[in-house]
Amino acid sequence: MTPLTSLVLIPLVVLLLPSCAPTSQESIELELKTSGSPVNNFAASDSLSITLTQSDAAFGPLYLCPGNQAGHLCDTARMQWLESAVVDTLDEESKTIGILKGFSGETRSWMYDHGIASLLTQKENLRLSAVEELGGYSIVLQGHAQIESLELPFSVHLIVQQGPETEQGLPVIRKSQNEEFVQEITHVNEALHVQFDPANWLVGLRTSDFIQDRNCLPFTSPVVCAQQIELRCSPEGMVAETRDCSETNQVCAPFEGCVDTIEFKEESAAYRSIQQRVIAGKHPDFTFQ
Repeated sequence: MTPLTSLVLIPLVVLLLPSCAPTSQESIELELKTSGSPVNNFAASDSLSITLTQSDAAFGPLYLCPGNQAGHLCDTARMQWLESAVVDTLDEESKTIGILKGFSGETRSWMYDHGIASLLTQKENLRLSAVEELGGYSIVLQGHAQIESLELPFSVHLIVQQGPETEQGLPVIRKSQNEEFVQEITHVNEALHVQFDPANWLVGLRTSDFIQDRNCLPFTSPVVCAQQIELRCSPEGMVAETRDCSETNQVCAPFEGCVDTIEFKEESAAYRSIQQRVIAGKHPDFTFQ
């Protein structure tokens, strides 16, 4: 795992641990553990159920803050883990991925990234080793959707990072005001456990993300799906060619036609829905042990 160097972090005043801790504080190290939750036949809606076969997430860096709200209000991090690791968020077994380092005292908020950190010192975000391990992505999901008798394989390769319009130097994911998180960190604590449930990322998906039932129309997409039939359309809106995707054991992806797997691309509504729920939806559970 590639750590963020102290040189990189020097300008990130909001994220630095104090160089000289008050005498009332003690140096603390905690194991950082993660686990996941299987997603089998998760009901995203009345007519749509989803099973994930892969859900790998780049996790880290992570910061614990003394104040109620993380972000620019986190003047001094209580504890921090400056590295990253790939977490199998379908695996229920708890695994140690690193060591949180900091000082004793109360923490009331947290913030973290999915392997891509924003820096004050440069415009380009820093990609940590976990993202490189996932081929340049923050989260990789694969599975299939069940809609009545149809089983539709899908995948999404998600990037989660600060954009040019947001404040540089801060992690993307932050505890919201309505999330409970208060802990007095002492030597009694041995670990912080973070449990992911990827079902929370999928609740916004709809049947229309997987199935299209359209006819050719003038001056619109050259390829549409009529259920599992691919239609190639002329500019005048006439059907120029048809193909039954099921005959080749494929599925008809909206506006793409016959494919082996429906890939939710960055411009799609499904991609944006998953990305938004990763950032602002129900977050992982943080538990001290």
